Amino acid sequence: KVEGIKTKIKKMENLKIITPDGAALLLIVKDFGNLAAHEIKKHHPDDLSLCIDIIEDVFRSLYILPKQAKTSRQILEGKWKRV
Repeated sequence: KVEGIKTKIKKMENLKIITPDGAALLLIVKDFGNLAAHEIKKHHPDDLSLCIDIIEDVFRSLYILPKQAKTSRQILEGKWKRV
C-alpha cells in the first residue's frame, strides 16, 4: 500500500519528529499543493508565502538548528573552537 503525505505527516507527529502544530501546518501546505496540482487553482501570493515559511521552519527545526546547537554545545564544553 502506498502511503499518502497525510499518513506520513501523521507518522512524523506520532514519532515526535514534529509537533501537532507542525503537523497541522504541513497539512495546510499539502492542501494548498493539492488544490494547485489537481484543481489547477491559482493561490494568493500571501498563501504561497505562508507555505514557504512553513517549509523553511520545518527544515530549520529538523536540520539546521540541531546542528547549530550541537556546535554551540561543543564550543561551550571546550571541545571545538570557531575558526
